[in-house]
Formats: sequence, C-alpha cells, structure tokens
Amino acid sequence: MSMVFYHVAAVLVIGVKVADDRPAANDGTDASTADAVLRKAEHEVRGAIKKFRTLQAGSLLEAEIIAELSAGRRSTAELTCQIFETSRDKSEYAAYYDRVRRALRILE
Repeated sequence: MSMVFYHVAAVLVIGVKVADDRPAANDGTDASTADAVLRKAEHEVRGAIKKFRTLQAGSLLEAEIIAELSAGRRSTAELTCQIFETSRDKSEYAAYYDRVRRALRILE
C-alpha cells in the first residue's frame, strides 16, 4: 500500500509545484508546457489509483477510506459521516459506523 500511496503523493506534489511555479507569460509557451506536465501527472495519478484499487483495496469502501485518510487524520466517526454523508443522530449511522470499523481493521 505505501509504495503506491507515496507514488501518488509524489506525483500530486510535483503537479502542484509545477502549477505554483508557472510563470505568467504572454506568449503561452510556458503555460502550455506546464499544462502538459500537469496532464501527464494527472494521468499518472489516475493510473496509480487504478493499480492501487486492484492490488490493495478489497472494496470501494476501503478505497474511499484510504482517500479520506490521505487528506489527513480522521476518526472512525468522522470517516463514517464523510463517506456516507450522514450524522450521528440518524438511524443508519450505527450500521455505517460498523462497516467503516470493519474496513479499517482489514486495512490495518
């Protein structure tokens, strides 16, 4: 899991760095080069995510959990609310929480 994740993270960082460093040019040459680099980075990220899903994540829920955790630390309750777009006071929350908890155990 970590090799693909770090590859995806590196590609994203490189893409953001290129976008931040893109000079404002009147002729569009530098901007088109940066756009091409970003398109290539996006293609690599998509490929890495597809590879990751087929090799590591056993389910779509596991893939969503990994995507949420890559954005930062989250509790099981936060993951449940974010992924299933629910809140603790709804009747289906407990079932969703258990699904997330089981998926987290598998991913550990």
